[in-house]
Amino acid sequence: MEILRNIEQIYRGLGEALDINYAPLQEQNFAFELSGKEICKTLAEKIKDTDINPSKLQELFSLIFQLNNYTPIVCNLCHTFLLAKKYEELYSLVSKIFVAHIGQKYYSSTTSHLPNERSFDRLVEIVFTAEIHNKPFVEFLVNIQKHPQKNYGAWKNPALEYLQTFFLEHENWLLDFVKENEDLKYQTFGAILNFSTGKGVDLLINDFLHDPNCNKEEVLMLLKNFKRDTILYIDSMLPKASLEDDLKMVEILLEMSSDNEVMTRVQDLYATTKNPDIKSAISSKLGISETINIRTEKQFLYAARRKIKEPQERSLGVPFDKFELCTVSGEKANNAVFSFIIFLFKEEKNLNNLYKLKILETLLVKEQLQVFAQKLFESLQKKGDILQAKWCVRMFALLSSNSYIDSTFDFLTSLLNQCRDKEAKYLINCFIHSKRVEIIDFIKESLEENQNLIRENLDEFVGAISRCLGMHEEDIKDLLVPNQFSVGEFDIQRDRLYSAFIAGKTYPLPLFKKMFLENKIYNKLAGNLVFGEYRFGRVHNAFVLNGNEFNFIVGKTIFEGQPDKDADITIGIIHPLDLDFKFQPAVNYFPFPTFDQFKPAKFSTQDHSISATSVNRFVGVIINPQKFLQHAVSHGFMPNKQKDETEFTSLVHIFPLLNIITEVELQKPIDEKSVFGSLAKVCFYKLSDTMQSQNKYLTQKSNALAIANLPNRYFNHVLSIILEASKM
Repeated sequence: MEILRNIEQIYRGLGEALDINYAPLQEQNFAFELSGKEICKTLAEKIKDTDINPSKLQELFSLIFQLNNYTPIVCNLCHTFLLAKKYEELYSLVSKIFVAHIGQKYYSSTTSHLPNERSFDRLVEIVFTAEIHNKPFVEFLVNIQKHPQKNYGAWKNPALEYLQTFFLEHENWLLDFVKENEDLKYQTFGAILNFSTGKGVDLLINDFLHDPNCNKEEVLMLLKNFKRDTILYIDSMLPKASLEDDLKMVEILLEMSSDNEVMTRVQDLYATTKNPDIKSAISSKLGISETINIRTEKQFLYAARRKIKEPQERSLGVPFDKFELCTVSGEKANNAVFSFIIFLFKEEKNLNNLYKLKILETLLVKEQLQVFAQKLFESLQKKGDILQAKWCVRMFALLSSNSYIDSTFDFLTSLLNQCRDKEAKYLINCFIHSKRVEIIDFIKESLEENQNLIRENLDEFVGAISRCLGMHEEDIKDLLVPNQFSVGEFDIQRDRLYSAFIAGKTYPLPLFKKMFLENKIYNKLAGNLVFGEYRFGRVHNAFVLNGNEFNFIVGKTIFEGQPDKDADITIGIIHPLDLDFKFQPAVNYFPFPTFDQFKPAKFSTQDHSISATSVNRFVGVIINPQKFLQHAVSHGFMPNKQKDETEFTSLVHIFPLLNIITEVELQKPIDEKSVFGSLAKVCFYKLSDTMQSQNKYLTQKSNALAIANLPNRYFNHVLSIILEASKM
């Protein structure tokens, strides 16, 4: 009777834990005989979309391990969980087995050392005993590599070892598996990279070359971790590959060009290849120019004689003899010189190299060269399409005089008004790559006139200006703030100004006046904030703006009477971390400020040792995940997860203005429905050095920034958000 009661308890436990009708399982002796694949498959279909009650499941496991022979039901449940992709439940069941082995086939992995790793060996024996098909098991092994943060991620090392042996014996089967399971392709290839690097590199590069659905971001992320093998593979393939494949392999190298070893190889390839397309691709990416290695007048004249065999007047119908153009030594330019100048601009199609041709102004009389460029462009304007001679557009943008620019902007505006967008965009890009700072004012005026081309391509233009002029993108956006006063624009600029305040941004006096006195929106924003003059990182006074007037409430200006050497004085919005007791009159000066400027600071980098790379204050702090997320997300944090993931183990705060990403870790994975969670360490990384995979930031502890080197305002800002969220 006791045995029958225990049997009934087992089946009732199955029904309650899995939320199913257990009668059919009882009829087929599911608990005491190895079931066929069809039974497990039918059960898996019923439970795959259900939320299994964890406490009921643990009660079931307790009943199971009271049986004298629990092998059949454990095998059947493991088979079912694999088919239903209930991997956490699978791990929970198998990790409770404490016997030496299961079934007749013994398995022992060499990488299983810890107790939770050894339980993986029992799973393999269960797979052998239940004769589970390769597909669901291999799918699980690959998912372990994909989700190492899950509980079953504890099996990562022994699972990788098993995959290695499996790959050696069943390579073709595994590659067919990849074709049928595209969502696991890169996790499978990533695993192969770890135990058969050459084969993994071959698979990834062939995927990059030949699969139209290739996820290039994933491929490059994996190859970057094996750059030496990638370089050797590409070296061996370039001589025998097609032109199209050669260019794609060069693309892979160029994406890794921030690495010194890869950069050396790219430069060697540029110097040795005879393929003009490869040269062009490398030149376009790295800005390598081969047409202007000229540094002296003598080199210039020699190159003109060597390159121009038959000098011709081919300057849009404008005869060369109408121009007075001499070298700096006074030698009059002949047809070969005029033709060579045009040749240089025709050859240098890569705009990244355009500014290098500025050296012509040191070899030839600058004013005469400007007239030459301007007259040619005037002739081109009459042709109806300036893209008929792009070389002339490039020449004009680089060499025309500053006094001629305004009239050119009138022409550029006419192109925009006539919807000649391609011509206008190219001329703008030529001005940008010629480092014409005046283009910023033109773009701003065009934005205020609602020019669609400018608005639609603004991010592209800002990025190009940033690269060419060496300006931070946020500084450029400051200069582009429109004067139109709308509620939406006001809110956007207030948020930008607050970010600048958190970053500790300061402004030279001319820029401060241009932004906060001349711009209507920023003047309004500044009207309820307290500013100060900074020198060597220290604030010397405090003032407010009354229209265009400076009213000092602490101290007086230090700009007046300062010699040129003191040009490092800048103006910024003051912060409590900058202040001592003498600034008390400035604190909370405005009852309704633009934003909470004087919120008391609770955290300082000075409270941490020089070598510290993490903040441990929040380790073990219990949180309400839903309330924590709501507050943190509303203040700029976001769950750090891939597109298809629901659970996550950290949140990140992205701050491009300082090139910083903050990561607050969680001790256990949570999702948006979790009722319990606890915090772990907080670390900081350079945003530019942090890779992404399907929206997830992949941080490495070895790259964590030292706390002592972080900007104090930002450090206080993000930790205050975490503290406030943890109290919700």
